[in-house]
Amino acid sequence: MTYKCFISLQKSCIDSDLAREYRCLTCLREITIKMDRGEVSQGNLYVEVSPSPLDLAKYAQLVADDGAGATATFTGTTRNTFNGKVVERLEYEAYVPMALKQLQEMCEAALKQWSLIKIAVAHRTGVVGVGEASVVIATSSAHRRDALEVRKLETLRHVSCFLQINLNGTMNDTLNK
Repeated sequence: MTYKCFISLQKSCIDSDLAREYRCLTCLREITIKMDRGEVSQGNLYVEVSPSPLDLAKYAQLVADDGAGATATFTGTTRNTFNGKVVERLEYEAYVPMALKQLQEMCEAALKQWSLIKIAVAHRTGVVGVGEASVVIATSSAHRRDALEVRKLETLRHVSCFLQINLNGTMNDTLNK
């Protein structure tokens, strides 16, 4: 039997970091959707959105190339303060297909702007504790100057991940990264 269901935009509950339950607006059935992770590997770029901890070595290996004279990495981590208040953790949510598309477009633009050989970008979703990586960017190029341009990827702040900051045990601030 096939059902056509219309999913409400409001979550009915959260089972885990890996699955979300929604209620169909038509038949009121509970529907579980697992769209918590994704990756795109295309030529010289790799992008990933995942609830799993990010491993810097993995992304450095993905950009390794015999023609590269330089490999540069950037890791954005959760810090313990925000606007003078104690932060316990960050919580990211994302519509994964859109976030992947935006990360891919950002990488394609970086490849056009600088002489990069390869680029890999990963963004974490779910709960990210203090000291843990939220974002990893790795690039390789023939010369260090272009590889180091990774620090100019400010467009990463416009990727469709939504951030909640846990301040002193309460969810006080919601920001579009």
